[in-house]
Amino acid sequence: KILSAFIEQHLIDVQHNHDALNYIFAYCFIWAYVHPIHFKYEEQITSFVRQLFKSYDFPPMNCKLTDLYPDLNASSSARFVLVRSWLKAHEIAYDCIPEFEGAMRLMSMLISSNYPLGIYSYEQGFGKTTLMKRLLANISHLRLVSTGEQRSLLYDELFKYNLPILTHGKSTKGSKLVIWIEDVKQEDTELIRSWIDEYSSSKHQELNIVLTGQSYNSYSPRFSRHFVPIIIHQSISTLIGSIYSIPIKNWLEEFSVDAISHPIELAHACLLTLEEIFDFLRQHLNKIKWNLHHVESLINGMLLLDGKVKRGALGTHRELTKVTARFNKKKQQEEQVATIVRLLCHELSRTILDRLTNTKDRVLFQDFLYKTIVVNFCTELEFHIVSTNEGETNINSQSDHPTIPLIAAPATGGKKQVKFKLGLVSDRAALASLDGPIVPFGKLVGLPKIKDPSKVTNSDVIIEKLSKFTYFSKQILPMHGDYIGDRDSFTNQYQESDDIQISAALRSCQSRMSKLVHMDLSFIPCTCRHITNLVRVFCLPQNGHALLRTNNIGLGRQDLVQLSAYIARQQFFDAHSSVPLIDENESVKQCLRSSCLLAGLKQKNVVVLVRENFLSDQMIKQLYIFTCEGTYPGLYSNEELIRIAAALSPSLPTTRRVMKTNAVLKTFYARLRKRLHLVILENSQQPRHVGLLSSCYVDEYQNWTIDEIMSIAQYWMTNKIDISHPIESTSIFNTVSQALAETYLSMNEYESFTLRSVRKAIEFFFKFYQHIQQKEEIRLSRCESMLNRSNKSERIIEMNNRLC
Repeated sequence: KILSAFIEQHLIDVQHNHDALNYIFAYCFIWAYVHPIHFKYEEQITSFVRQLFKSYDFPPMNCKLTDLYPDLNASSSARFVLVRSWLKAHEIAYDCIPEFEGAMRLMSMLISSNYPLGIYSYEQGFGKTTLMKRLLANISHLRLVSTGEQRSLLYDELFKYNLPILTHGKSTKGSKLVIWIEDVKQEDTELIRSWIDEYSSSKHQELNIVLTGQSYNSYSPRFSRHFVPIIIHQSISTLIGSIYSIPIKNWLEEFSVDAISHPIELAHACLLTLEEIFDFLRQHLNKIKWNLHHVESLINGMLLLDGKVKRGALGTHRELTKVTARFNKKKQQEEQVATIVRLLCHELSRTILDRLTNTKDRVLFQDFLYKTIVVNFCTELEFHIVSTNEGETNINSQSDHPTIPLIAAPATGGKKQVKFKLGLVSDRAALASLDGPIVPFGKLVGLPKIKDPSKVTNSDVIIEKLSKFTYFSKQILPMHGDYIGDRDSFTNQYQESDDIQISAALRSCQSRMSKLVHMDLSFIPCTCRHITNLVRVFCLPQNGHALLRTNNIGLGRQDLVQLSAYIARQQFFDAHSSVPLIDENESVKQCLRSSCLLAGLKQKNVVVLVRENFLSDQMIKQLYIFTCEGTYPGLYSNEELIRIAAALSPSLPTTRRVMKTNAVLKTFYARLRKRLHLVILENSQQPRHVGLLSSCYVDEYQNWTIDEIMSIAQYWMTNKIDISHPIESTSIFNTVSQALAETYLSMNEYESFTLRSVRKAIEFFFKFYQHIQQKEEIRLSRCESMLNRSNKSERIIEMNNRLC
């Protein structure tokens, strides 16, 4: 099939162009034989194929085989070239990372030739969905998400809800329509195979089916033989640099030159750190399946720090900038770059460290993070010396893995140059030589530039500072400023603060919220961290969903979500009905329906709270689809979607026109992904759907320690219990708090015994105290009256004696 597509595209004369056909056949052989092989056998297969090609007199190529493409018009004899060079010469542009350009070229040919296509990867987060979106950008297509729960659900989603809109009348006659099935499950394979048999007939030549899935070998050959497979074998470290280098570089370039003078080098250091961190996780902490979804969540958090500083009132920012540029330029640069590094460490600790529950794993990760930061940001490095007359970098000779340049011997007539990892920027070949050694990062996280990281004495303090004691938050400090009447001191940016500042700010937010809802939270360090994490998720530009996991109930997760939604200025809804004997699945569905209308039509920011232990497995799968797509099959009927489109665009014709209706619905779904945030409470460490661990931000809630419970109990006793005669905190309060904490931990197996029980015990304690106090006051008053009478009698007797 691929061979015939080549012949048809290039109009090859089969009888007179045997050389070109040889290259075409070799290209087809590479993709059909080499590409599906598992990546751990890639080197063996590559060596074998190179020897095979050499025996057939093909020129030797040292690059990856899947990067090759037959250039049939280069000369009289065809030859293999890099696919990137061929695409550039023919002015064909694919908006994708370099590692996928070869696959994009083949996939576009297959789709244009109407062949069923399947994209597979052995893990999540490798960009299959993004690739397919770009391939089908200019092609009419319908996207379905396979659930695997019921085969009829996928059938109804296509034929009952969507296909009548897309194929109404004869609107698609003569045009191509692609049915794209996302994340194919085993239960739906037979249904999809029956569709292929039906669409292969001559009357459905304009329809095609493409799909994405995982683990190509897990599907039966009876199903997989219908699709041309494209299997992605790239490693995470390679893709991090290729996918996120340009966004990070562009973000750093938004900062002023006085703040960050070398954004490309700083971007390179950040990406190198991420690559090393995730390689370390895959090797040593692979109990959690780390993938590119976690990298994306981490980088999205970093991008919340806006580099474009907005002007203040009356030009105050302009005057401040002038003063800073004149007197404190170097200090400003060092502080801003240090803030970037601390932000990177903070996001790493949120995304990775908070997921590690084992103490040994946490210590192992913190130690590696410290060493990586010191080497990449704080160590004096000597860079490789590159001669000025050295030509362009040979792409084929570069390694796919980042390495730290070795110290080279001094040479005359040469320049010192920073060696960049390939993929840092798309136009890296055009970068001019940079004078070096360039280490402009100054004193970072309290460390000077050092030449021997092993000589640092206070490493434990630095590790704690990097991973725990720094908070980056949004919306919290401005609300605190409004409450205390100091609005000008805080901006609505992603700001850095310590635990004391964030605790005071959260108390102000709670006091302001108490006008609407009474809430009694003690802001200990773990509580502050959970709230800042939630506010961060609610401020993300899209797909800001959270999964709050714990083994214990009664940790106050609902209160934290409600307070975080208030701080982020979101409307909060509990999806579960307070009326007994009502189906919880239907209650959640109705809440989502109304919340989607608020977010999609009224453009309101909404937070919906869901408890997974009340829901069925089918509903959990639908919620997973919702976190990915902003909707799920069956949430709205076909007629309701048409009415939503009409409400969103009143000028839409009443007839069910395909392109306009679906374009409006895409806008509706985009608003949902931006404005609706789903928070799922999970009460087990065994996830009911593993996809939620990647589609949501995951926050692990640990059980209270004895010190935390004592702190909460003392806070309630000294500040929050309303008594008529306040008393000072004494040693007996500490004793009572310790007793309550030990009682709480000793009854951990009883789910009904939570912090509410501790609160009730404190209330009983104060009731008994008030009762005892009242009795003592009555006795004291009696004693005082008796003493007053006796004193009065003594004074009378004394007066009588004087008179006598």
